[in-house]
Amino acid sequence: MARAVQARHDLGPPHEGEPWRDRLVRRARERRRVLPAHRDGARLVAGTSPGPSIVTAFDRELAALVRQGFAPIGAMRAITAIGAFVTGFVLEEQAHEARPDEPVPSPDAAAETPTLMAAIGEGGSPDGPAAFEDGLPLLLNGIEAAHGSAAAPYRR
Repeated sequence: MARAVQARHDLGPPHEGEPWRDRLVRRARERRRVLPAHRDGARLVAGTSPGPSIVTAFDRELAALVRQGFAPIGAMRAITAIGAFVTGFVLEEQAHEARPDEPVPSPDAAAETPTLMAAIGEGGSPDGPAAFEDGLPLLLNGIEAAHGSAAAPYRR
């Protein structure tokens, strides 16, 4: 089942002239679209063996990043970091959806956590769509920093 879910990712080849950041954002958003489309989709694919067809598709993704200047290890680390972020994020979303009766924090709890309440007031839920979109550039900036570092094994 996990392989069937993963096979639904419709990435296709990089678009003509598509920068690597855009490619990884597209990959992340596509994975986030596919996983919640299946009950417990994130939990289902976490830690499972991908199978030969998924491995072959993964190799094509790695090769696309290598053509854009990544070392093979850098490409693999970038893609797996994005994949882990998305899977973990969707796993949390799906777990939250499975607990619809979760108690709402009391006013006392808000008084005890003013910084958290300020953050939620400014940016919304820590596991909502805005949090996902805000988290992507944080991760991509780290990948970009590693990719640009001559000391890191991420650049060819």
